[in-house]
Amino acid sequence: RFHSKVVVDIEGEQKSATLARLSGAAERIGPHRRHGQWFYTQQPPVDWSGHRWQAYASLSRPAANSPAHYLPLNDSPAGQAELDSILSDGPANDNLVAIHAGATKTYKIWHAEQFAALCQQLRRAGLTPLLIGAGQKDRQQIARIQSFLSDPVMDLCDQLSLAGLVALLKRSRGFIGNDSGPMHLAAACGVATVALFGPTDDTLWQPLSPHARVLRWQHCLRNCERSSCALDSYPCLQRITVDRVIRTLDELGVMPDAHLGALKTLRIS
Repeated sequence: RFHSKVVVDIEGEQKSATLARLSGAAERIGPHRRHGQWFYTQQPPVDWSGHRWQAYASLSRPAANSPAHYLPLNDSPAGQAELDSILSDGPANDNLVAIHAGATKTYKIWHAEQFAALCQQLRRAGLTPLLIGAGQKDRQQIARIQSFLSDPVMDLCDQLSLAGLVALLKRSRGFIGNDSGPMHLAAACGVATVALFGPTDDTLWQPLSPHARVLRWQHCLRNCERSSCALDSYPCLQRITVDRVIRTLDELGVMPDAHLGALKTLRIS
């Protein structure tokens, strides 16, 4: 229906290749794949050696330079108005911390109990955690988190459009989330971002932002696979502690000064 003239398939997987072919575009560009000549009119060489952005950028002609960080992402008046309406009777805007506790794959999801403990620590520091997400998996994870809390956290799952989510991220002091799309969106918004990684490769998928940090307990063993952990329990992700997340937020300037002072006193003693 778009009547496209050019289609660029940056993923090169079966579904996206099929959509490229069905688009009707006269010029269809994609990476080398089996039977690629059925899907694409051009298959330029792709640089798979670094961050996945580098591979995507190498499909353009001429190849685009890989950025050190994402281009600035601005919010819109419509998104700001949507967020103002949702938060009209809610928390102050200067202490918000957005949390995306879900992901498309189960092996990317930090335990709900850990997220609940993180929410409690953020509240003690005078911050307001907000749970974001969309869809059944995110709703289920948020329900698990709330079950560990005597006082539920504000739940914005399925309440924000993309514009509203960007407005929230631009207004937040910090963001914590699994390896997911909202995590990359937060990093693109320039918010201090703590990305929780497990068996996925952060050299390919780390957030491209000077205000983002990747956390992992340890690197995976050689015989580990993303969907099959050699140690069964994904300690690479699940042994990341709440205290380590809080310390990383401190380093990024998210935690209030009073909380920083209390932490320094505890460390000295």
